[in-house]
Amino acid sequence: MIICKKFEKKATVLAVLVVGLSFIVFGVAILYSKWVDNLFISAISFWRERPPDTQMFVKLHLFGMDALLVGVVAVVIGWLVRLKWSLVASLAQNKRMLLAAPICAILLIWLLIALKVFYFHYISNEVDGLPFARQFVEPNWLPNDWFLNLDIDHRDPFNLVLGTLVSCLGFQYGSYVGRLLVYLLLAI
Repeated sequence: MIICKKFEKKATVLAVLVVGLSFIVFGVAILYSKWVDNLFISAISFWRERPPDTQMFVKLHLFGMDALLVGVVAVVIGWLVRLKWSLVASLAQNKRMLLAAPICAILLIWLLIALKVFYFHYISNEVDGLPFARQFVEPNWLPNDWFLNLDIDHRDPFNLVLGTLVSCLGFQYGSYVGRLLVYLLLAI
């Protein structure tokens, strides 16, 4: 009975890892190969009797990115489950490994969020919020601007953190680091 349970656990972890790796291969194939695009064009053209819209290619590539991320999550879950079972067995030997699994999971979720939603251009509210944050930290920067001198109290924590980053790194790199910090808070 104990041998069956151990085999069942290993088979489950192996199945999750195989499914995750399959999703990763599928996602990479959609994202980086031309033959998938050509197959998609042929199938849609045959079915609809006209070439697909460019919006459909965007949806196809987003689907590939989602498949890739689901595959990475499945592999990490399989790895963490396997790590947890091996940690339970070796907990008396190494207690620091018990902290490694949640930290690795948080960092991986952070990476997945960043891969999914990170942009290298300004997001809609950054043009408004980042100068406000910089002026909050550096009152001598554009001191006579009426908008930047408004008293908006609920922005103070954001202004303190992001204003310091923007003041030190500039608007472009400060926004990049700020987004990564927000993604890290979401991952935690």
